[in-house]
Amino acid sequence: MKLSIIVPVYNVAPYVMRCLESLRFPSDDYEVVVVNDGSTDDTLRQVQQFDWKDVRHQIATQENHGAAYARNVGLQCAAGDYVWFVDGDDWIEIQSIESITKQLVDIDILAFASYYYVSSNNRTIRSIENIPNTGRELSFCDYFHGPPFYVFHRKFLMQNGLIFKEGIYYEDTHFIPRALYKAGALGVFNQPVYCYFHREGSLTKSILREKHVDDQIVIINDLSEFMHKEVRAEDRELWGRSISHNINTLAFSVCRSGDKALQDKVRKFLRENPATSMLKTSSNKWNRIWFWISKLFANSYFTVYQLLYKIRYR
Repeated sequence: MKLSIIVPVYNVAPYVMRCLESLRFPSDDYEVVVVNDGSTDDTLRQVQQFDWKDVRHQIATQENHGAAYARNVGLQCAAGDYVWFVDGDDWIEIQSIESITKQLVDIDILAFASYYYVSSNNRTIRSIENIPNTGRELSFCDYFHGPPFYVFHRKFLMQNGLIFKEGIYYEDTHFIPRALYKAGALGVFNQPVYCYFHREGSLTKSILREKHVDDQIVIINDLSEFMHKEVRAEDRELWGRSISHNINTLAFSVCRSGDKALQDKVRKFLRENPATSMLKTSSNKWNRIWFWISKLFANSYFTVYQLLYKIRYR
């Protein structure tokens, strides 16, 4: 079997049928693996009652452990040579599976160069140009951080011990940069087929809590450790952009929250953590400006970030 489409679902009853219907395709060369992560609404019943005729499928159900755990369960269940993680509130363009499976030959990862960003009243295309032909090279560039924007060779993931870190938020930004760097041959799918639905109540719109901050710090520390253990010395300056992305996300979210206790925590972390030096390698000019101005003010990274944040967003 060529492809396993892994769909973790949690309380997505209004959307899951649309997702599953988009995955219907008359072929024996793929399967759909749905992992119900302890949904408390009607999601599981809808999945079970979906018309699965002519669609190979598995349905796993468990107590709620989070998206990372559900994806890892799906990876264990998968029988396909390749795996594609599709979120249960998103969908794909009809009849796109055949085109995708044709490109799954002798590559570690298939990267989507574009996707549809869909909100309640708008649909736009987001894209990346000039994607290189190896995962290692892509990890030096600006890239999409969500697992649905890639199809992974299952054996490649297993041989490199690449699974999702469980029990944390933002696990995507922990997984993708490591997976890309480890990958060899990379295929590129240029046509937008994945429809990412940005809905109210998603993590990106939730209230920032201390665990969000703690998990972002864990990710920054883990990526720093990976860089020093796994990334070639000559690659570290470019690969460090993955770390600068997470530092920027952490500082931005805390600035926006207005929570003084969290801001003090992040201020201390940035002042003491050597990973902050990765900001100077960022592809984002604001991050580079942030780093060099901070050097003039005794490494007061967060204080300078707050000032730049006010200038840019207020």
